[in-house]
Amino acid sequence: MDGELCIVQIDGKDEGYGKPDGGVFGVYNDRGEQIIPLVYEDIENDGYGNDMLFKVKKAGKLGLLSANGSLLTEPLYSKIDCSDGACIVTLENQQSSTTKYGVIDANSGKVLIPIRYDYMEKDYGSSTYIISNNNKFGVIDNTGNTLLKPKYTYIKSAGLYDNKDIYLANIYGSTKDNGYGMEVEGGNWGVINKNGDTLTPFKFKEIEFENDSILQVLDLDGYAYLMQLDRKSTRLNSSH
Repeated sequence: MDGELCIVQIDGKDEGYGKPDGGVFGVYNDRGEQIIPLVYEDIENDGYGNDMLFKVKKAGKLGLLSANGSLLTEPLYSKIDCSDGACIVTLENQQSSTTKYGVIDANSGKVLIPIRYDYMEKDYGSSTYIISNNNKFGVIDNTGNTLLKPKYTYIKSAGLYDNKDIYLANIYGSTKDNGYGMEVEGGNWGVINKNGDTLTPFKFKEIEFENDSILQVLDLDGYAYLMQLDRKSTRLNSSH
């Protein structure tokens, strides 16, 4: 789209801490033409150039508009987090104190994955999502098909460059959301792939990848090892 776009606010009370409180927001281009009317409680841009979207707030809920002002989805959601052409959306029910997650298409607003999960995060670098229901974690693809059934205490991507379908998984532990992500306490860690195959047994206090084939592990007795994915290991030292 030609020209620069500017988010505009009128009214509101400036307390000297950045964006004034209150008022209404809209978007204009550099020719003074209105792209989005001044009717929203807040507007934030997401992305750049032809991929730019606007998250708009009305009646305390968020919706999505395209860079030309076209409505992609009505303000329905508590949160919207977009990346790679898709957006994780959140619905919060204050009466039941529950939060549910799903995915919509960033270009059309179409629901890609229904809003039914207790937790969801994008597995960046792949086309999968880590999800949770009833305090158990699993993995789904970008169409909502189940790859790993929710049966683990926690799952996180191994973060490998070549092996995108490998995950670190925990059993027997407990999780809590500390506001910045999931925090895991206790339990045993192992390595699985998206087919559910166990690549490294669940018998470690801590585990992480040194590179695509070598792991650093701490066993239940407090001994540290380097371990290959073929389960050969070399004892390095003891924490005792």
